[in-house]
Amino acid sequence: MKKLISIALVLAILFCFGITTNALESNNVQVVTNGDTTFIVESNGSVKGWGRNQYGEVGIGSTEDQNVPVQIQGLSNIKEIVTENSGLGRFFAIDYYGAVYSWGYNGYGQLGLGYYGGQYEPALIEGLPPVSEIITDGYTTYAITTEGDAFAWGRNDYGQVGNGTLANQSTPQQLNLSAVKDVVVENSVAYAVTASGDVYVWGRGDDFQLGLDDYIAKQTTPAQITTLGNVDEIVTSGRVTFAICDNLQEVYSWGESSRGELGNYSERNREPERVWALSDLSDTIDELLIQNATCFAITGDGTLYGWGYNSYNQLGNGGTFEKGVPTLIQNIPKVKDFAFTNMVGIALGVDNCVYTWGKNYYGEAGTGDQSRVRHPMKLAAVGNDIMDIVAANSTVYATNSNGQVYSWGSNYRGQAGIGVKSLIATPAAPSLIPDLNGITDIENVNRSVYAITDDGTIYGWGVNGYYQSNSESSDDALLPNVVSTNVMTTALGTGNVNSTVPITGNIDALEISITHPANISYAIDPNHESGFVCADIQIRNNSKVPVKVYVESFEANSNGNIEFQDVLPNSMDWNSLNREDTKTYIAFGLQYADEAQWMSTQPEFIDSIFAVEIDHSYVGALLKNATGTLQLCGMHGLAFDGNYTAN
Repeated sequence: MKKLISIALVLAILFCFGITTNALESNNVQVVTNGDTTFIVESNGSVKGWGRNQYGEVGIGSTEDQNVPVQIQGLSNIKEIVTENSGLGRFFAIDYYGAVYSWGYNGYGQLGLGYYGGQYEPALIEGLPPVSEIITDGYTTYAITTEGDAFAWGRNDYGQVGNGTLANQSTPQQLNLSAVKDVVVENSVAYAVTASGDVYVWGRGDDFQLGLDDYIAKQTTPAQITTLGNVDEIVTSGRVTFAICDNLQEVYSWGESSRGELGNYSERNREPERVWALSDLSDTIDELLIQNATCFAITGDGTLYGWGYNSYNQLGNGGTFEKGVPTLIQNIPKVKDFAFTNMVGIALGVDNCVYTWGKNYYGEAGTGDQSRVRHPMKLAAVGNDIMDIVAANSTVYATNSNGQVYSWGSNYRGQAGIGVKSLIATPAAPSLIPDLNGITDIENVNRSVYAITDDGTIYGWGVNGYYQSNSESSDDALLPNVVSTNVMTTALGTGNVNSTVPITGNIDALEISITHPANISYAIDPNHESGFVCADIQIRNNSKVPVKVYVESFEANSNGNIEFQDVLPNSMDWNSLNREDTKTYIAFGLQYADEAQWMSTQPEFIDSIFAVEIDHSYVGALLKNATGTLQLCGMHGLAFDGNYTAN
């Protein structure tokens, strides 16, 4: 039996950029800082940097501090820059091909360049396959490749590189791991989570943080924590570790607990133990935070729980006794965001109001004085229109729906951005940062503050000893200063092309062409169970910049009585359909014809993403002047007519 199947693909094209720790992103412009040295990744993949440059951190080939943003030579098509805000400056840049460049301080070989001297301009790390993610901890660096392999290099005094030695490593060392989807590192202990939900651990273990039911001070190769499975996420302080498992339903903890932070009344768990107060809830655990031995968890419905260290009322329960088990934080509505700084909790409720409690040494609670706040209190001064909260270094920022920002708390370096250095205990009108509108994100790293607007304009203020705010003086910047305005991108779109980057002119910067027959005939054999694959769909990026390719919608039509159904192959027994069902159920999807042509964070696309999952699915980043190939694939109900009998 033969059917004509007409396929319509609608693609939405966007510029492709990632976001990292200590990074802001808006309108395809990214800001990355460690507090002293700052970079802007622009919408065309070029990079500008400035600030402290003692160890070549700016990447301009010298060690002189840079007062204004300058173009970094040797970096193009950059997807993201990765840094860490502790220790001496070192940076990593990942381009759209997955190549990694590094520069800055290199005392432990953490740049991965084969030597231990400083590197004053970006240099390619040799021997790495295409990389999807870089993770840093202290002076050790980790990489996850697009194929799910893991590499590590740098400082190795606890075996945290994972190659079986305790010697520092100046070149990438491949770990005995595969299908890695995440690496989490803190205080020289590393955890890898695989695609199947297994967890491997190596590095420091002197507080039983390895979870291997044995005292191992230094684990030099990855070892599986066999008592864990179906792990979704690892959260660690480097001393106490949590695993969120089983589709965010179960929580386990292990390590050395000094303040009850293990959450199950234990002082020490040598191996993962169930946190019953969270695991017994009929809801998911969507977020978990541990900071200074105080812990918080947010469930899927926005309920906030706290436990652990409580000497400063930071659990908001009126007392100062530690809590050895997660306890509901009362007097607040469901929350949609939460921040914690210097033993002060700041919650953004679903009512768009802000609630605070805790130590309040610098007025971070915003209650008008510096007295402890024993129970959560609503901050009426900021109103009921707050969309986002950020807290760091004892300063709090709240952004309303107009992109205006309130700030309060510590301000001795001008990090509140309101023109003075005095402490701010009440976020009333005077603490509304002047001349800031349309703010989408704020980052405070070591009291250097950056904000970015919805049009990509970048502001800086606060600590300014290395001209971080791009001002004429190195004095602390008490008011926001424009660091950079968004670079306009000239583009011509063909077909259905969308871009959040401002567009001007007409020079073919975003031209995408799609080649595929409009109608394809398939002869479906009712005795053939494996479905079918159509001819290649070729998508070519004719532009001068990399782009993201999304599938916005997916339609299939036939000229017969076979209907298209949104049904996943693994949700149905395709071999046991009755006669009528075989005429009804047919599922279509997409897969890579050659995954090497795409830069994607979704390796499962190598298999098939079927129609029910297609809506707004990210296919991958298509490099400039590159052609990516997809295939349409089908699973069918062994359709037949009167001349055939289904299997």
